[in-house]
Amino acid sequence: MIVSTAPRECPLCRKWEGRVLTLDGPDGARKVEVGHAVDDGRTVRVRVAGSIEQARRAGLQHPNCRHSLSAFTPGVTAAEPPEPSDGTGYEVSQKQRAIERQIRKYKKRAEAALTLEARQMAEQRVRDWQGQTREGLAVNPELKRLRYREQPGAGNLPGPRRPAPPDAVEAAKVRAGDHRTPAEMSDEQLGAAVRHGSLDKRDRAKIEAEANAGQSMYRWRVRNR
Repeated sequence: MIVSTAPRECPLCRKWEGRVLTLDGPDGARKVEVGHAVDDGRTVRVRVAGSIEQARRAGLQHPNCRHSLSAFTPGVTAAEPPEPSDGTGYEVSQKQRAIERQIRKYKKRAEAALTLEARQMAEQRVRDWQGQTREGLAVNPELKRLRYREQPGAGNLPGPRRPAPPDAVEAAKVRAGDHRTPAEMSDEQLGAAVRHGSLDKRDRAKIEAEANAGQSMYRWRVRNR
């Protein structure tokens, strides 16, 4: 496998960028003879940087890692080391992440403020940190401002769930229940389940069977429709 390259790589991944790794075998850099992918009977010498497990133990593919692994085809894939990096790009991106954390923190404080003065103070701190974001982008135009990162939750939390309509809830009870479920539901619940329109023939048969055995007005209507 060959490791991809990524801009502003972290120190843990930098040494593995553009390198060839083995799926198994011993750790350590070495040269191996392998068969050519398209020329039968021909072998090529490939320099590997180590095994995948070795690279992972050293930090490759850590959480939020931007690197990936792709198939290396001997004799076809060109394994060229990436361009030298001074590491400043990573430091700059981490500074931007730190500013985004401050923006989220003070937005939360503004939402939870108990007094007008506290809310105004927190909102001012939000504007101050947003100003630092703009200054950083002016100096490092290769960076991007992703505004969802400045929102509480940073896009990692699921959005609020909409409550299911009552008809859908009652229909789900019928679909998930057994033949005794309709007997445990009220007339209003059964009517809502039928109105939802998602019940199949088997579900409707359970309701009709209860209607034939029940004495309520709704059950009487189902039985005599």
